[in-house]
Amino acid sequence: MDIHYRIHKGVTRKLQPLDPQKQSCAMYVEDICDFVDKCFDKDDLIIHPLAFYRQYTHNQIQLMMKKKDIYVLPTEELCAFLDELISDKSAIEIGAGKGYLGRELSIPITDSYAKRDPYPMMMDRICGVPTIIYPPDVEKLDAISSVRKYRPHTVIASFLVHEQTYKDGSKKFGLDGKKLLHLCKRYIHIGNLGIHCNNPILTIPHTEIEFPYLITNIMSPLTDRIFIWGQDGMSDFEKNSSIEKYIVRYEAKDKGIFEIDFMSSNNNIENRAHYWIEVDLHTRFMTGKIPFRLISIEQHERQG
Repeated sequence: MDIHYRIHKGVTRKLQPLDPQKQSCAMYVEDICDFVDKCFDKDDLIIHPLAFYRQYTHNQIQLMMKKKDIYVLPTEELCAFLDELISDKSAIEIGAGKGYLGRELSIPITDSYAKRDPYPMMMDRICGVPTIIYPPDVEKLDAISSVRKYRPHTVIASFLVHEQTYKDGSKKFGLDGKKLLHLCKRYIHIGNLGIHCNNPILTIPHTEIEFPYLITNIMSPLTDRIFIWGQDGMSDFEKNSSIEKYIVRYEAKDKGIFEIDFMSSNNNIENRAHYWIEVDLHTRFMTGKIPFRLISIEQHERQG
């Protein structure tokens, strides 16, 4: 598997209030019919590699995701990563929407069908989002009931919010994450630090993965994350997939010398080091335009 990413273990975060400006991206109308046709076979999403989506603009991708009511696009790389990480463990996808990810992973897919509740249907109409029609293989079952039925080792979800009440007070929706963690060995959530910053389970130690192959409806490599609670399984994954740790030192003009690390298969290491340096500069200084000089790249010796 030819991928790279950064991993942070034992992370705990203080809860932050939601910032409305981080909840959506500005878009302008343009014709995306040809793009949509290349993404779908009838109603089913075609799983493409990240390179396919790089042919299109940020705006085009966001328009397509809004049109099809997609929160996370399952790229080939994301699916391969999750498939290898699941390995021989049992798994399900909850809050699956139309089930594109779980269907590709060949695992049970469930959803509470909350998007068919009156309030979200009204909001979708206001926002110009088509009313969702759930495919027949997406089982109507809320998250906790799904886990109790299937008793999986691993639970996967994308952009699920913490349990709350619709703004009109009509009904509760979302997930009680703490209850879920008591019912499975591993919970993998694909999300965003800005969108999910008020989720109480972020205060529980977990693993965070910066994964460049994520395409979310926020599309922010600085804040999109794969969160994992429980037995993350990453050490076995890295060993089985020949993923190594690399330590990079670089000098940013007028800023100093910095050190970062990333995980990668043995391919395009220098290009990938440059990618993570630019991400690091954005994180530290809110810009990636600072000139820098790569000092060294060292492969970290695997322990054991």
